[in-house]
Amino acid sequence: MNQNLTKSKTKNTQDTTYVGVDLSSRNLDVYINGKYIRYNNSETGRAHMLNKLNSICNNMLIAYESTGWVSRNFSMYLDEKRVPHCCLIPCRVRSYAKSQGVKAKNDRLDSRVIAEYAGNIKASPDKPLNRKIQELRQLNNLRTLITKKLKDFKVTTAAYTEESSLSVIAEIRKHLQEQIREIGNKMQGIINENPLLSELYAFYLGQSGIGPVIAYNLICELPELGHLSAKKIASLVGVAPFDYESGGKKGARSIRFGRKRIRNLLYMGMLQGIRKDEAMKTKYDRLREKGKPFKIAIVAVIRQQLTILNARTRDWLAEHGDPLY
Repeated sequence: MNQNLTKSKTKNTQDTTYVGVDLSSRNLDVYINGKYIRYNNSETGRAHMLNKLNSICNNMLIAYESTGWVSRNFSMYLDEKRVPHCCLIPCRVRSYAKSQGVKAKNDRLDSRVIAEYAGNIKASPDKPLNRKIQELRQLNNLRTLITKKLKDFKVTTAAYTEESSLSVIAEIRKHLQEQIREIGNKMQGIINENPLLSELYAFYLGQSGIGPVIAYNLICELPELGHLSAKKIASLVGVAPFDYESGGKKGARSIRFGRKRIRNLLYMGMLQGIRKDEAMKTKYDRLREKGKPFKIAIVAVIRQQLTILNARTRDWLAEHGDPLY
């Protein structure tokens, strides 16, 4: 990992070379084999970066941290160029840096730590999502953002009572609602264009506690569903309880991290599910009778239903194929 670059142009064709890239909206700070290079985060800068990296090694994997829209755009670019890459969880990379005694933090150090961490864990390349799924994901993010703005707007405008203000508020709310409906129609159009994707969407809708919004988000935000074990998918969503013990201390187990949006949507779906689905209601009632608090019982039901959904999705994908990749 830390060997210096040689002056010769001989390419490494054996072991995987892990390249660390620290992303920002302006720059790409690249670390490879002991050398730092900075490029502009633009089409031209990315092209120069790939040309340079390809001149150094054949078998490489570009690692970077998840940074929202910046990392997603970078990921889509690498997918288009068919370059192996993986997106890392920032808190894990930072914890690794602390374990190595790295106290300082700057772009050059971050790129080196990313490369070393990816190399030590032998990171595997992310499986590229279908281009249409990428488009669907962006529309879903936009829909979520506008929905949040609409909810915030309702709260902040509750104190207005004058007729002139109320008319303006009504117009803005109407406009936001129209935008949400328009985005929803575009998302449904993308799904309907692909028969297999449309079947997967209908399959999700047929499961207990899942409506259109949850189905959209399962497709966009949880493509791993059906590909992982029950324990891993529960941990990924953030509904798996983790131990908190040390010596004689037995702390209460609790859920940690995970994909908050999916977890929140499943939480709302399960609230409806325990009212309408007999099996879910029975599970919930049994836990409550044992003295479990409300939220712990709900999370347990979510985990059980997620396990069932994961198994059913695995069987469905085995029979029909995966439209997401």
